[in-house]
Amino acid sequence: MNHLTLNFFKEKKNQVLLLLDEYLFTLEDMKSSEKKKIEELKIEVKNDKFQIVVVGEFSRGKSTFINALLGKKLLPSSVKPTTAILNIISYSVEPCIHIYFHDKTKPTLSITEHEFSQIVAPKDPIIGDPRSESEYKKQLDFLRNISYAKIGYPIEVCKNGIEIIDTPGTNDLDPMREQITNNIIPKSDAAILLLSATKILSESELSFLKNRLLENDIHKIFIVINFKDLLKTEEDMKKVMDYATTNLKPILKEPKIFMVAAKEALNAKRKANGEVLTTRRGPIAVWDYEHTGFIEFETSLAHFLEYERGAVKLKKPIQRSIKSINEVINKQLSFERSVLKTKKEDLHTKIDSIMKQVEHLKQISQRAQKNLSFYLKKEKYEIKQWYEKALQTIYTDALQLFDDHSYLSASELGRKVEDFLGVQEREIHLQKFEQIKQAVQKSMERSSEEVNKQLGQINLEVEQLWKKEENNDTMREIDIFTYDTGFDLVKEVLDIIGHSRNYNLAVKLVLGVSAVIAGIIIGGIGALFNWLSGEDEKQRMRRDLTFQFEQKKIEKIKALEEELQYLLTEVENKYKQVLQDQISRFQSQIRQMIDSTKMEETEIQTRLEKIERWETKLNMIKNSLQSLYNELEDSQKTEEYV
Repeated sequence: MNHLTLNFFKEKKNQVLLLLDEYLFTLEDMKSSEKKKIEELKIEVKNDKFQIVVVGEFSRGKSTFINALLGKKLLPSSVKPTTAILNIISYSVEPCIHIYFHDKTKPTLSITEHEFSQIVAPKDPIIGDPRSESEYKKQLDFLRNISYAKIGYPIEVCKNGIEIIDTPGTNDLDPMREQITNNIIPKSDAAILLLSATKILSESELSFLKNRLLENDIHKIFIVINFKDLLKTEEDMKKVMDYATTNLKPILKEPKIFMVAAKEALNAKRKANGEVLTTRRGPIAVWDYEHTGFIEFETSLAHFLEYERGAVKLKKPIQRSIKSINEVINKQLSFERSVLKTKKEDLHTKIDSIMKQVEHLKQISQRAQKNLSFYLKKEKYEIKQWYEKALQTIYTDALQLFDDHSYLSASELGRKVEDFLGVQEREIHLQKFEQIKQAVQKSMERSSEEVNKQLGQINLEVEQLWKKEENNDTMREIDIFTYDTGFDLVKEVLDIIGHSRNYNLAVKLVLGVSAVIAGIIIGGIGALFNWLSGEDEKQRMRRDLTFQFEQKKIEKIKALEEELQYLLTEVENKYKQVLQDQISRFQSQIRQMIDSTKMEETEIQTRLEKIERWETKLNMIKNSLQSLYNELEDSQKTEEYV
């Protein structure tokens, strides 16, 4: 009954891992320093997961839908807006639930399923009972401190390399909306927006899609309409589907829309797994699984993950592997071959010259690292100043908009402010990303001018040893990759950071969610106890908005500082790593030159034969990787055509 098997992807992933093993074996034989990078790449490929984020407003049956996807009643239903938290569900041999807090000094809390249910679905307080209200508030305060829960379970769907991100339900003016669209969906492989067949496409949901969703994420959105079982006739179902299609086409272009009965799908899977489903009234009538709409949805999702996202996931490490092989062949092996064929007296001259230049490179590298640190700190301060002013401007404008339209009803005011914030917060997020990117690049360029010049001089002197025949097949590159004998330090560092898996979703969540729960809790407490004060609804709404905006600004600036600190430290570390790698490469080449001067003619010939064998083997691996790359490209084109 599981249609998320991803067999094609698993087969291709295994082929990539086998080819990486072959490459590692050859690098080990060569005693090449490139081995460490490829080992890290292999770990990334092996551990990479498909991340599916599920989004929806409250009362859309999100917990039941996720349980149906998992085939087990794992998440508690009927969670209130005040108690919803973000959950990350993945495969684990043994069931486990870990709670992570915003305060990183707090240890992770391991809890049972029963304890988890009590945390996210506490009993309602008895209004007017101080003890009951106080206890309930304590529970909500505890929830405010939770960043997210990580749930591990031996579920077949997740065993296939799928991780499900369960986001708290969102409605108008909910801070979680911004986090979902700016941080969570962009990092995911697929995003499921859950709607209700009985209240199809509320204004709030349309606003979320129109004003919040980033353009680049449209293609990964799956629209799932729940509660098919509550519609009486086929005609009713058609009307709902037609309405959704008509309204979503202008936003999503080619919307992927499915109608399901999540509750019935869950029951069908539970029954298939051997569970006996009964109530006090007797056995539960269970639908045939094919009537729930889940087969069509799961099949389409699996196809998208396998042939679209899966191809993207595997093509990147293939490209990096091919680039690595080209560099090993064209720099390491070609260099050694040239050295072995060079007269010993010429080598002695080169050794002395290159050694002096490498020593000079070490000195200016230290200066470059200090300069980079200084420039990054300066840019960090300027970005923070800009961000603080930008946030203040949009929140001031939002309150002015509220005041200018105070004659509207509370719900209409909420809609107007949400529409405004959706566009403005999306824009500021994109501007922030661009500012950080430019700041990093500018800082590295200012720090690297002298280093790049020295690297170029050493490269040029080393490359003068290379004696390559015009028709040498080892120098012929595949069309999609180009070989550059120069070296751009800035480009190299940015490329490494771009592929870094450390800067992943979990980090984004820790940095970004701190404002979210606070915003949800504020609204929930107000809704629960405000009737006692007799405060006007609009007055309360403006007061809550003012407080929420101030809290959001504080939390977002704090999150930016942490994000910048992490990223800029990463930049400095990678910058240092790339410089060290280049120095190590030159030192290795010097050692090869020195060793060559001590070799007898028969030893030189034996070594040249080894180089030929390694080169042949590497070209075979490269050709296999290229064939696999082409196959994945073809699968993507098929997916686009379908």
